[in-house]
Amino acid sequence: MVPLGLYEVFKNQTNVKIAFLSSFVFISFFAFYLEMIALARQEIAEFFLILLIMVMISRKIGNMTRSFLFIFFGISLAISHYGLAYVYMFSILLVYILLWVSNLQGMQNLINHIFRNKIKFHMNKDSSKYEIISLTFVVFLFVSIIAWNMYTSTSNAFNDLIDVLSGIATTISTQFLNPSSVQSLAVITAVYKSPLHNLSRYITLLTEVFILLGIISILFINRLKIKREYLAFILVNFIILIAAVSVPGLSNAFNSERLYQILLIFLAPAIVIGGLTFIDIIYKIITKKFKFEIKNFKDKSFKLVSLFLIIYLLFNSGLIYELANDNSPSIALNSTLDTASYNEMEIDGANWLNNYGSYVSFNGENGNESLGGVVISDDYRFPLLNKFGLDDRSITNITNYTNVSNINSNLTYYFPYKSNAYFFFGTNNVLTDSVALQLKNSENPGESYVSLDVFKSENEIYDNGGSIIYIFP
Repeated sequence: MVPLGLYEVFKNQTNVKIAFLSSFVFISFFAFYLEMIALARQEIAEFFLILLIMVMISRKIGNMTRSFLFIFFGISLAISHYGLAYVYMFSILLVYILLWVSNLQGMQNLINHIFRNKIKFHMNKDSSKYEIISLTFVVFLFVSIIAWNMYTSTSNAFNDLIDVLSGIATTISTQFLNPSSVQSLAVITAVYKSPLHNLSRYITLLTEVFILLGIISILFINRLKIKREYLAFILVNFIILIAAVSVPGLSNAFNSERLYQILLIFLAPAIVIGGLTFIDIIYKIITKKFKFEIKNFKDKSFKLVSLFLIIYLLFNSGLIYELANDNSPSIALNSTLDTASYNEMEIDGANWLNNYGSYVSFNGENGNESLGGVVISDDYRFPLLNKFGLDDRSITNITNYTNVSNINSNLTYYFPYKSNAYFFFGTNNVLTDSVALQLKNSENPGESYVSLDVFKSENEIYDNGGSIIYIFP
């Protein structure tokens, strides 16, 4: 439903070809078909976000109906997923400020003077008639989102927001543009041993260049039908993208892939328009130097962009890696991939730990959270333990994203009140004699594996051939 709604939005803003390719960009990014299928709340929230956009750009809905739908979908977004609600909350605040500033006659005159009347971000004659992003709505949305997150789930969602903002404020002066503190920057600056994985990184970087070119093209040319409010959202989400790869803690808090997937809701058309602009620039350079022209170049440029996006999809899906036998990240294509899929032996092991572990369940006696024990696994066995309601932690978190040499001291530091710590390992751990870690300071981001021998010094209390449990101390 979300790509279908995006197509309608993009078609209303551009044309059918750009709308189709923009929707294709959105569904080609791997987070759409890998991560989102496990994030039901964010899926629902994105659906309401699309409805908000459709209402915002519609010229066929009366003001009263538009206002009601905007409020209804805004509240629905707020109660669906707090992360996306926060992104939209700050986005619409910046959009309102941008629109308000652009309405000032002095600012318009300044923009016209600087850019010699070439920039297209001005008030349309009928814009005020359809104005929906008012101060009243922005305040209403802020109050709704903050109030909902303050008075539900013991304010955990609101506290998370405060922690993220506080962390950014305290580290931005020292960790700005530091890959060890900026997840998105670490991903795009990583150097992989595999040439194909490095090529994929360059393709991703090229899409970022296309976004920049697309925004410049929209601002200074804008021969399309992009509405003023939607253009403001494109600019604001581009600012968020820049912040995600420079400001410490921002992409880490939300997860860089999930955040980028949200930003593509507004930035996908910029990738297509930027790609067309890029090809047009290259074409003009070649024709000027070699004095020749290509018939129907505009249609051919769409085909070239389509070809690039097909390659983009093949890399994102992992098909290229699988064909080259190069460690494909696709669960569907790579049968040897270490991922969150489980067999009966692993389920039996988790069930045994749930029944016989020392108070490892979240709900202990009298329905209170148990303080008796904690279960520790790698990132891929973590969801299985969570499914059983066990008090579980990831080894990645216990090692503080660095190494396993300090794990014993970290256990004592993080869980001084726990009587027991259990290490749970699954079939892949046993067969490969390895444990997956996510190391922030790794030169090769992604899975970094250490030998299972590191943990075998602990007491083994369970082994069914497909899952092993050790106890500490």
